[in-house]
Amino acid sequence: MRTSRLVERTFTTRASADQTWEHVVDIPRWPSWAHHIRKVTLEPPGPLGPTTRGRLLLKPAFPTTFRVTALDPGHSWSWRGRFLGTTLDYDHRIEAAPDGTGVAFTIDGSGATVRVVGPLFAAVYSRIVGRAIANLIAELDAL
Repeated sequence: MRTSRLVERTFTTRASADQTWEHVVDIPRWPSWAHHIRKVTLEPPGPLGPTTRGRLLLKPAFPTTFRVTALDPGHSWSWRGRFLGTTLDYDHRIEAAPDGTGVAFTIDGSGATVRVVGPLFAAVYSRIVGRAIANLIAELDAL
């Protein structure tokens, strides 16, 4: 199965690694900085865990689901979703840095439709995630 890196973003924040982790794993709060997300529902409700599944309602009214595939509390987590027949693997990494915290978000795509869907998804989502990251940095730096 062919896998393609579709999105890769790294950034730093003045917030501590612990503050950053607690903020970004509070997934129901994501719409405060990821304005393309209208609503988040988690199963089971509560903190992000190794069995967490979720549903995001993206604007204007596009639902998508995910399930956690890996979790290293305080450092990283991954989840898997699908878009138009392409499997999307989202990875989130947080590391202490000399003046705050480094964060890396990546999305890899695989499956039969990745050659067609991947570039389209990457073009659209890269713009969306760029705006979301700017909002996230502002929230984190204000902590």
